[in-house]
Amino acid sequence: MSGVLTARNTGKEPLAIVDRWNSWGAYQWRLTVGTESAGNPQHDWYANFYTETVLAPGEVRHARFNVTRSRSRARIGEEAWWFVVGDAIPILRPPSAIASSPPFTRGQEVALVMDGGVEMAAPDSNLLSTIALWRGTAEVRSEELTSVQELDGRLEGKPLR
Repeated sequence: MSGVLTARNTGKEPLAIVDRWNSWGAYQWRLTVGTESAGNPQHDWYANFYTETVLAPGEVRHARFNVTRSRSRARIGEEAWWFVVGDAIPILRPPSAIASSPPFTRGQEVALVMDGGVEMAAPDSNLLSTIALWRGTAEVRSEELTSVQELDGRLEGKPLR
């Protein structure tokens, strides 16, 4: 499943989102597709330090994403975020478990869950945001697109990191 995630600050105050490229953000961003949960499969980083993106009131940012059931990537664009459904170490899932999983379907409920995971990983108070961090759940229904160009047409604002 591939798509575009759009973050829009509809409030009157700036709002911080932990960047997904680092370990603090990588484990905070999670998708659920129906009853299945998909998280970041990355476990090692060449560089790792806390960063966040601050969205001004009315600001819009985007990220392409892919959700798979295995470590094989069918990325739409190299910058796309990758989420894997299932176990903490998806490579250990037997191929039969992946093959027997139901396919993703049009109209399926997809939820973004930001659970505040940054708090447990930021021991230095200098790392904590001075701006409110967004936490919560946002839900949408998936829809089928006919082309990559149609997906590109959904991009708004600057990219998220």
